[in-house]
Amino acid sequence: MKLSLDPALSPVKGNSGKLQQVFLNLFLNARDAMESGGALTVKTWSEDGVVRVEVTDNGPGIAPEHLSRIYDPFFHHQGRAEGNRFGAFGKLWHCARTRR
Repeated sequence: MKLSLDPALSPVKGNSGKLQQVFLNLFLNARDAMESGGALTVKTWSEDGVVRVEVTDNGPGIAPEHLSRIYDPFFHHQGRAEGNRFGAFGKLWHCARTRR
């Protein structure tokens, strides 16, 4: 894991439990996508008064035929019954975008 965290960032307001769930799910998705190992990078910065977070990995990516469904709460394509971890992120993203 590579961290590039801006030490000058101010604390953000939010539901810590939901934020933890979103980041954990992103990290678990990255781990699952990189079956034979890989690199996970987390970067933070501030832009126009907004804290930004970027999570990247070097896994194979999402197949084009699945892109339109990645935020569906129970969509999965890897044979798991646990549901889609992106669903929580989509809900939180929508909430953050609509409450500006």
